Amino acid sequence: MLQIEHTSDGVTSTASIDAVGAGLHAFHLGSHAVIPDDTAYARKRWGSGHALAPWPNRLRDGVWTF
Repeated sequence: MLQIEHTSDGVTSTASIDAVGAGLHAFHLGSHAVIPDDTAYARKRWGSGHALAPWPNRLRDGVWTF
């Protein structure tokens, strides 16, 4: 999990980003949770942070076979 922090005009924003799939797990602007922290259970349950392959919107005519 990558933690990014930025301060501008006295307000600190922080983001938690998954290293696999670059899923955004939390985003806080000052003390306000824009995207609240999620749990490992929620990530597994909803697939957050998982890479989608083949990548959506990059397939000719939207057709892919395996």
